[in-house]
Amino acid sequence: MKRIIRLTERDLTRLVKQVIREEEEMDHQSQMSSWREEDAKKLLKPKLIEIKFLPKWGDEMSNMESGSSSGNKNIGSTVKLYADGSGQKIGTGPYDIKNDRQVFYYAYYKPYRNIITVVGYVCFGNVHREAANSDYAPEHLLNADSESYFNAKRSGESMKGLGFCKSGYGDFGSEFDSFDIGETDHRDLFEIVGTDGELQPKEDDQLSERYFRNKRRY
Repeated sequence: MKRIIRLTERDLTRLVKQVIREEEEMDHQSQMSSWREEDAKKLLKPKLIEIKFLPKWGDEMSNMESGSSSGNKNIGSTVKLYADGSGQKIGTGPYDIKNDRQVFYYAYYKPYRNIITVVGYVCFGNVHREAANSDYAPEHLLNADSESYFNAKRSGESMKGLGFCKSGYGDFGSEFDSFDIGETDHRDLFEIVGTDGELQPKEDDQLSERYFRNKRRY
């Protein structure tokens, strides 16, 4: 004999709420898993990328103070960029004898911003120009004493060992989606032809259960 259970309106309301709550929890778990997988892919970046210079690279450098293509990376050539912040020289302008200056272009791999930045440095003084020209990243030369250099130049005194570099000379950024092999930047200047290693997400970027709980509330 079947047992008949009589439910009050209050019991029905409680059951409906429980079913809705369980469905929401299941949806949340599914969505949370999807978020984790998607965001984890965004956070994982290679330690090293190798880029190839595309035809538009020549056009870009011709619009900047590079003088001629002789000092720039050739189209089709490659260079390796590291996520440690060190730059690689990819362009060199002609030496301006009158003003004792020369422009250098360095590329930097910024994995967590999804860009490669190209920074132009103008360097004065023989020592600093030689350092920048020998692939020694000029950002280490930015704090040099420019006042002493120009004072010596104006007075005709020896400028041996004096000089400086300053940045912000024709800087630009090239954006990528994920740094996958075969991907090109939004300017069509560079193509990713190789990667190596895997960066661990920064501590403040780590995904946590609290993150998803907070995200669920809004």
